[in-house]
Amino acid sequence: MMTMRHTLLAAALAIAGLNAQAASFNLTGQLADGPLSGQTFTGSFSYDERALTGAGSELLDLSAWSISALGQTFTSGTVGDQPQAAFWDGVFVGLNGSFVSGSNGLTLADGVVDFANAYVGYRTPAGEGFGSYSISAVPEPSTWLMSLAGLLAVGAVARRRKAAV
Repeated sequence: MMTMRHTLLAAALAIAGLNAQAASFNLTGQLADGPLSGQTFTGSFSYDERALTGAGSELLDLSAWSISALGQTFTSGTVGDQPQAAFWDGVFVGLNGSFVSGSNGLTLADGVVDFANAYVGYRTPAGEGFGSYSISAVPEPSTWLMSLAGLLAVGAVARRRKAAV
């Protein structure tokens, strides 16, 4: 018969086996100058972090991405560079990539050490300009599963203590 300890160990091993390989993020930004000053843009992207070594400058190709800006959506079907996530000593410092759709162009540039220098540039028939962007992580399923496993473990211990009293 499987004990509670064995059940919790099996659950922990199953969750560890789900070790996240793709990191997912949301992107938000605002154009700060030029003819589209004040307009905002959004997006999402992910990359496989298994290839990171954590040493020096590294670039990882994005495995999925979509950016809504300049009144349209730039995706993997858009003409341009393969966008990349940039890292310095294992720390994410921004995105790199240039995209063109019709007469509109968008360029994302990473920060040197942090997001202080990360920026976006754009080009439209009305003119050119720059802006900034920020990144927020999307919680991974394994994070939610680990939290659930922790709550179940606390509940099991509390139930066991109550039964022993």
